[in-house]
Amino acid sequence: MDKTAYLNIVETLESDLGRLKEEGHNVVFLAKRAVGLCLIAYSELQTSVLKNGFESEEEEIYFFKYIKPRVCSKISFYRKQHIIESQRPKSTPTLIIEHLIKEITKLQIFLDDHSDFIKYYRGGETILDDKYFTRNITAPLMGSYNHNYLLDPQFSTVYDGTLADILAYESLEKYLANEIHKLQGEEDDLKLSNNEFVWTGKLTWLAELIYGIVATGVVNNGNISVNKLIKLFSKIFNLPSDDIYNAYRSVYSRKKEPLIYIEKMREAMLIKINEKYK
Repeated sequence: MDKTAYLNIVETLESDLGRLKEEGHNVVFLAKRAVGLCLIAYSELQTSVLKNGFESEEEEIYFFKYIKPRVCSKISFYRKQHIIESQRPKSTPTLIIEHLIKEITKLQIFLDDHSDFIKYYRGGETILDDKYFTRNITAPLMGSYNHNYLLDPQFSTVYDGTLADILAYESLEKYLANEIHKLQGEEDDLKLSNNEFVWTGKLTWLAELIYGIVATGVVNNGNISVNKLIKLFSKIFNLPSDDIYNAYRSVYSRKKEPLIYIEKMREAMLIKINEKYK
């Protein structure tokens, strides 16, 4: 299998992930779905390599240095993101920021432990590629965290898994830093009192309102994601965004009476209008 075929698998995966992000899913749900897509691409690469092998050592090095880590880094990124976001405190921005900073510290420890290898890779070095990125090395080099090398030596090298984790953790650092930046903005934003606005109806009723806004495209000419609207209403009413998102999903999965609150609101408005113009 030539280089182009491998690249096609990776680029198809990245296109699929891009479309998934555009659907506006909750980040925990998105990460879980993304891992599934990544594993499909991983399986395609593995099947091809085990079946066809490589025509040269140069081709083998290219695959394990640039192709496989590109896919495996996404698996590592989304798995770690799923864990971090699942454990995110449903609390104040300050406590959430503390949680995210702790996660960044863990990532930095790993990256610091592999600083020499990072310099090698980022510096475009190639002198050790035959040891780092070819298979069947009899003695794993010290410092390798690639356990897959021992589990599946026919589809792993000493350092391709470590490289994948490095790429993933660098991306996670940027993601978490961006999340912290947004939370710091929230702290300085409207600073609404916790008791100023309280949603006293069912969460599914709020979800119906969000569904209606998205469906009619009345905010930003329809250029706003469900996720952003959920975060907005979460902030206004001091509600966990995950709870609103779960309610939203339950609304669009209804088969009978999907718009209970919308109908209730319509009836209430008609009564008020009729009373006013009697």
